[in-house]
Amino acid sequence: MIVVPFDITRYKKELVYIGNSFIRHIYRTFTYEALCVRRYTSFQHKQHEHENQKLSQVSALQDRFKGNCTIKQLVKHGLLAEAFQLIKNMEIHDVYSWTALLSGYVNHGKAYEALNFFCCMQKESVVPTNVTFISALKACTLSLSLDWGRRIHAFIVFSELEYDVYVVSCLVDMYAKCGSIKDAAHVFSRLILRNVVSWSTMISGYVKEGQGATALGLFMQMQTEKVAPNEVTLASSISACALIPSLGKGQEIHHYSICCGFDSDNVVKNKLIDMYMKCGYVDEAQNVFDGSDKHELTAWNTMIEGYAQHGHGREAVQLFQQMIKKGVKPDKSTFLSCLKGCIQLQEKETGECIFTYIQNSDVKMDAVLGSSIINMFARCGSLENAHRVFKLLHERDVIAWTIIITAFFDHGDAEEAFRLFDQMRQARVLPDKFTYNRMINACVSLSDFRRGKKLHADIIANKLQVDTTVGSSLVDMYANFGDLEKAQEVFDSLQEKDIIAWNAMVAGYVQHGDSKHLYSLFNQMHQAGITLDKVACMSILSAYNHWGLVDEGYQLVGLLTLDPGSRMISEHCSCFIDLLGRAGHLNDVGQLIGKMPFQPSPADWMSLLGACKLFGNTGIAKTTSEKLQELQPYSAASYVLYSNTVDVDD
Repeated sequence: MIVVPFDITRYKKELVYIGNSFIRHIYRTFTYEALCVRRYTSFQHKQHEHENQKLSQVSALQDRFKGNCTIKQLVKHGLLAEAFQLIKNMEIHDVYSWTALLSGYVNHGKAYEALNFFCCMQKESVVPTNVTFISALKACTLSLSLDWGRRIHAFIVFSELEYDVYVVSCLVDMYAKCGSIKDAAHVFSRLILRNVVSWSTMISGYVKEGQGATALGLFMQMQTEKVAPNEVTLASSISACALIPSLGKGQEIHHYSICCGFDSDNVVKNKLIDMYMKCGYVDEAQNVFDGSDKHELTAWNTMIEGYAQHGHGREAVQLFQQMIKKGVKPDKSTFLSCLKGCIQLQEKETGECIFTYIQNSDVKMDAVLGSSIINMFARCGSLENAHRVFKLLHERDVIAWTIIITAFFDHGDAEEAFRLFDQMRQARVLPDKFTYNRMINACVSLSDFRRGKKLHADIIANKLQVDTTVGSSLVDMYANFGDLEKAQEVFDSLQEKDIIAWNAMVAGYVQHGDSKHLYSLFNQMHQAGITLDKVACMSILSAYNHWGLVDEGYQLVGLLTLDPGSRMISEHCSCFIDLLGRAGHLNDVGQLIGKMPFQPSPADWMSLLGACKLFGNTGIAKTTSEKLQELQPYSAASYVLYSNTVDVDD
């Protein structure tokens, strides 16, 4: 900045005697710019406002250079409307006029207006410079306008600037931040000179897309090409390690950052804490945290969140207390993490202290924070406090309503849950699938078929029946009410059937003794490639045992043996042993016990001994009794049962 004395007239008079007109012109232009600087840097004085605008508009119309200088000063001090008005009044405006205006709007966060000015330039056939393109691309990044970015990219190629390192670096940044990582990679691959900024942008872009391994690969390639990383590169690479997670690579980068002196950088330090927490190394995260005397709020939040995520509620709350003692003001993220810690502790008093602090802080208790407080009190067994906080909330979204409804349902008050659900509908808050799931469970709990059917109609009206979770709950509800036809109808309407839906149908047919439909359903599961879980297997085997369906039992056990996704457990074997024993297949029981993947329990041997008594097989009974005596030498039950078996045979 050129400092101009206040009395400019004296210097102008001296220049009259200088015969060189060029020197005179240079003096005029630079004096004018300096005067603009002097005027506009003191713009806070309202009395100069009218004078400044008049000076700018009158003088700038006479000289394009002066006009451009004025535009720069206006946008610099946030006078965007005045700058735009000036460019409209200028008889001639060039690329520098537009670029100054465009970059000024971008710097003040007015991205859409800046892009509009870029259009105006094109209409006036003004050819952009590399600086213009950089500002336009920044506007695209700011507004996340991918379509606009692609148009400007095409214009850059047309203008033969696609190899300008600064323009292309901005292109990479724009594509990465607008979520088009493939386009960013394509542009990056064509870069002749890749600087640390372009490398860092690509690594950061891959991290944001959740592609941690690719980001790390790029970091390694960067080192191979001997490009020295900066703190931004290291921070993004550490985040990539947290995504995978890769403790080994994270430790390598940590060591590298220490060697380069970047470990003291706050962003790098915070990313290291986060990486160690994500990798499950809580102590290492604490060591990084303790390595500095002064911490930013982000570091505190990362530590508290990490402790809460790993189930260390006590440490999370204690760290929060330390933070308060240090005079660091918590934000919404701090409170959300701390509330998770309170839930783990199950301490109502601690939760009340945190809630009091929230009320006395500057943090607004919005729907998200309010819902977390309600959930904390409900999970800590303080339903009264949960309801009180719910009433205090000015913003009650579907999550807040669902949490309070769930709280009353979980505490055994399904009627109050229904009352709150009705209030929710009156407040014109649309329930989501989680709300409906809770209400369906409440209907089952109350055995209220009428309300259940009404809920189903409501779900259809809101087009949520096709949702797998809601549909599965409806299947379970109708099966519990004994309406298997309706349960099957809802089940068949589901486009995607999860294991919960299959299990609900299985339980329904088992409960109502419908062996024909159960067998058909089992075959459907097999054909659909559904891996039976232990709950479904146990339900089906128990039903087959009850109905004496030996062949079907063999089929199921054979499937469990062959299917790598399924796993037989001792309860399955015990149930099948009982089924075979009741049917008189005693030799098969003996073979099954010999081939079981785990030791048969005394109850299994007793089941076989009971079957021997039922069918009078003293030979197998003797072997079974001897085995039981080895396992339970002091148990009289096996002696008595064997004795009764022999007596029956005699």
